Amino acid sequence: MTPLIDIQARVFGEDDSAYRVFPGGSYRHYEAMHEHGLVFLDFPAIPFPATDGFKETDDIREAIVRAELYASVVYRNSDNVPELMAEISSRDLTKTRWSKRRKLALSQLNGLYNEMKIGDLVVVPAPLNSFTKEEAPRTLVGEVVSDVERWTEPTEKYQKAALLVRRVKWLSEVDERDLDVRTLRALRTQNALVRLPADSLRPVLGAAYQNVIIDGEFLARFTTAGEDFTARESYHFQAFVLAIVEAFRAKGDAEAAELAESIYAIAASVRRGEATVPEQEFSIHSPGYTTLRGKSVVFVIASLFSLALSAHAEPFDETGAARVGLENSASKRYDPCAPEGLADEVVKTLDALGMHRWKEACSAATAASEDEGFAPKASVK
Repeated sequence: MTPLIDIQARVFGEDDSAYRVFPGGSYRHYEAMHEHGLVFLDFPAIPFPATDGFKETDDIREAIVRAELYASVVYRNSDNVPELMAEISSRDLTKTRWSKRRKLALSQLNGLYNEMKIGDLVVVPAPLNSFTKEEAPRTLVGEVVSDVERWTEPTEKYQKAALLVRRVKWLSEVDERDLDVRTLRALRTQNALVRLPADSLRPVLGAAYQNVIIDGEFLARFTTAGEDFTARESYHFQAFVLAIVEAFRAKGDAEAAELAESIYAIAASVRRGEATVPEQEFSIHSPGYTTLRGKSVVFVIASLFSLALSAHAEPFDETGAARVGLENSASKRYDPCAPEGLADEVVKTLDALGMHRWKEACSAATAASEDEGFAPKASVK
């Protein structure tokens, strides 16, 4: 049976955006968002938006002002909260005006509850006071999985707030020591909602999806579960990567016959400055990761590493010819089976490597996985 590799790759272009949601003053709502899988703006009892969003009307202005007043009392652990809220509810707010802050609130409400789509990426920064010498704050990364709804089963603290929320599937928790200064600045601005270009959050995207295409650049992340990170820890993994790079370069070429017999010798023969060698990034924290960045060879490596770890997958037929299928369950925007696409590159790379070298490559991948905990995102059926 022909093995089928699911590359599970998300695609982001220059027009794609992600949303950074700030979890309230002093990060007061971080735990609720984390524990219950949701994001929201701190506007208790705000009404549902119309089908075309919130408009700059008197009713909405008063609803925003009233919600701000509710937020100042509704989370108190006090018996007089209902009395305070009743008093706010009865206030005459007709003389309030559209200030810059309220217009910003209107824009943010529309962003979260009207413009944000199911499947959009959401990032929530962790409280800075969670930082210790052993562990940095864990920024949450997830995907929106619901339309706007009223939170009907909140904890005791939120019972009276009647918040509008969006449900989120958290995909990853990012160690902020792995983020660059530009990304950290974008996360830490205290505006309640910020819309960011997707490519400004490359480390975050890698953590969430592992296999990502951003503006034509391929990124494949391999998680590492090992407690230590030394030169030995990545030896087998590096040999596998470089052997696949060299086979990829030689695919469909007479040079394929000139490849050394051992993948370790092949890896050692890769020329300095070879264009197909991907860039590599490491996180040395435990658990950590290795990210390969470059052209499509990155996904060839990710696909074949996954295939090598599949004990029952046989990618060669009885004549010794490679036979592998690919799919992408994560996005219709990237088809690995397009003519002369990834599926074709994987098959030709396997043919260049050959069955006898492939067995050694499988042993190297198994050693990297068992000894150092390297694990890919792609899966094999």
